[in-house]
Amino acid sequence: MQTLTCFHPFTLEVMHVQLPETWRWQNFERYDGSSDLTTHNKAYLTQVNLFSIDFCLHCQLFPNTLKGIALKWYYLLPPLSIESFKTFYNMFKTRFVHCKPIVTDSTSLQNVIQGDTEPLRQYMTRFAKASMNISDLHHVVTMHSMNLGLQPGSFFDSLYTNCSTIMDALQERATRYINIEESSENELRLNCSSSSSPKLQEKAHKQV
Repeated sequence: MQTLTCFHPFTLEVMHVQLPETWRWQNFERYDGSSDLTTHNKAYLTQVNLFSIDFCLHCQLFPNTLKGIALKWYYLLPPLSIESFKTFYNMFKTRFVHCKPIVTDSTSLQNVIQGDTEPLRQYMTRFAKASMNISDLHHVVTMHSMNLGLQPGSFFDSLYTNCSTIMDALQERATRYINIEESSENELRLNCSSSSSPKLQEKAHKQV
């Protein structure tokens, strides 16, 4: 048994734990050291905890979720150096801390400004993406930041006349105004295209 331990960093106590008979490995994207390590760990524990809450088992299975640089890092860990999943994950975080997403506060949303000619859809996409990086974002802060960033227009006016406190309702309203804006632009393009056709130009010339 001592000979076997030299090939992995786990203690004998960790390796003595057996996989449960009900264990079924579910495929999900393996971690290569280039993405958010916290998200990867949460996804891993969510899956494993369905079968066992034994931290020793968590240690054994975690290397199967690694690839590339992350897997090479695992192979270089000292033998018998890991006695718990807490130790294992702390070492993992220390090595790949640079992959942890930058946490921003709600004031950063005030920097998301709609351009003078920027379509509403494009602005709302940028705003939503920026919002996802902020934890515990309050709807009041969202509304205030959106009011500061939007260009004057029908959607901007609607936020003052009918201020919604439910984010889903706000998104639905934004979608309606996006559809209206894009429909109007399409109609304008069709009209311009029709008015510039040779036949219409010839008819207009004869009328003159």
